[in-house]
Amino acid sequence: MRITSSNYRQYKNAQIHIVVIDTLENIYQNIPNSFYDLIIVDECHRSTNINRKLIFDHFLCPRIGLTATPRKAIAAKGKDLSEEDLAILDTYKLFGCETGEPDYQFDLTRGIGEEFLAPYQVLSIETELTKLAREKGVEFSYVLDPDERRRIELDQQKKLMLEQLERKYISEDRCLRIAEEIKAHTEYGEKVLLFGVSQPHCTMPTKALNKVFAAPEDETSPRYAEAIISDNNDLNATGDI
Repeated sequence: MRITSSNYRQYKNAQIHIVVIDTLENIYQNIPNSFYDLIIVDECHRSTNINRKLIFDHFLCPRIGLTATPRKAIAAKGKDLSEEDLAILDTYKLFGCETGEPDYQFDLTRGIGEEFLAPYQVLSIETELTKLAREKGVEFSYVLDPDERRRIELDQQKKLMLEQLERKYISEDRCLRIAEEIKAHTEYGEKVLLFGVSQPHCTMPTKALNKVFAAPEDETSPRYAEAIISDNNDLNATGDI
């Protein structure tokens, strides 16, 4: 039974509860600590914070964490984290795998071999901007307004490093270059899912893809790409892409 903040008392006798962990964070103190026999946490790498540990420690039962991307917590330089904090931020330690190895793993090669996962080929695209930003940084003295396309002069010259690319600064030319590569390596009509690091970063590649895939002679050609973001709730709710 799917549990929400408002209905958990109504369905407390159901054999299995399915609940979003944010909801459980709001109601767990009202649930007896012996209520559950087992807790299974999907995407458990998202649960590594102090509040989530309080939830897990409240219930006196085994817990199983499922994730494709576990993480080991290492104290960053300049940050003062206690051993207790590191234990909370470490997926393995939070779920009792003190050796840093999962109790059970189903790796990618096996998943493909047993036909649960589709085989794939890696397409690596590195633009000149990516290479320069990674190796030595790219100096610049102005940016373009994303809506009005007007030039904005900066107070001083700055340097773009790789970790800022697509997060703090987005390159329109780079988005177009990637869109061209996607067009070159796909057939029109294939469905592609791209992940962005932010809403603006989702929007600009969307514009680039629609520009690259548009037929020059047909101004009414359909949009090839859409940004599925919180600013586009109507589209998100349709269930159709």
